[in-house]
Amino acid sequence: MDRQEVTLLVLIDLSAAFDTIDLHAILLETLEKDFGVTGNAVKWLTSYISERKQTILIKDHKSEVFNLQSGVLQGSCLDPLLFILYVAGLFKIIDKNLSNAYTYADDTQIYHSFRPDTSLSQDAALKSIENCVADIRTW
Repeated sequence: MDRQEVTLLVLIDLSAAFDTIDLHAILLETLEKDFGVTGNAVKWLTSYISERKQTILIKDHKSEVFNLQSGVLQGSCLDPLLFILYVAGLFKIIDKNLSNAYTYADDTQIYHSFRPDTSLSQDAALKSIENCVADIRTW
């Protein structure tokens, strides 16, 4: 049934999402504060994500070893879970401003549907989307 609504849609791509997580500060703080991960579990996770090193090999050329200060390793079963826990703050922001969002991996759609009968409903819808995007930018 046609509800005669208009939808405002914002598409968010957390590009290079796995590579941009600030492991040492934000991720561990989020796990402790928002999910109650403490004690030995925090020590284990700190050990897991600390002092990571990486080299790049292209054909026969190998780079110098360098330290990784952000990102989670891709390929382990734990890393997607750590990413989901990390971005939980995004969903708190969306829930505060709107109730409509879909997420798959690092892609998020936030939207607000409204009846365009009055400029008041249009203004309110636009304001809610703008507030949500502004909060996400500061997150």
